[in-house]
Amino acid sequence: MSLSVWIALAVVAVIAVAGGLAQVGAYRRTGSVLTGAQLALRLAMGALLLAVVGLAAYGAPRIAVHGSGLTHAQALSAARHLAAFWTVITLLLVVVVALALADLRQLHATRRRARAAMLRNLDKLQEEVRARAEAGATPPEGPKE
Repeated sequence: MSLSVWIALAVVAVIAVAGGLAQVGAYRRTGSVLTGAQLALRLAMGALLLAVVGLAAYGAPRIAVHGSGLTHAQALSAARHLAAFWTVITLLLVVVVALALADLRQLHATRRRARAAMLRNLDKLQEEVRARAEAGATPPEGPKE
């Protein structure tokens, strides 16, 4: 594998690690919208994706291919290794997709809870305004600009 490919993979790894650190930093800050489970899912997805990239970069060129002076038994063994190698990578990617779907479900649940809380607060505010209007008081003033 050429040097430029290794450099590109190193850059991807640095970006992924920086993204993971940014997620941890966002979680630790006050007012973060991330839950602990979401952070764990995102870090696990990042680690699995880095593993897939590393496996593909390291393992793919090392597996012998048919027609490279191998005997029939060696070529068959190489084909089995190749199939097993790509099966492992595919299974890791399926796990990443499953984790991404779980994260998406959590995001939707968080959004539904936030929307329900906002609507409850809006209902309470409307009731307060109606009560003040019935009592003859002026409604509360909004923020002054």
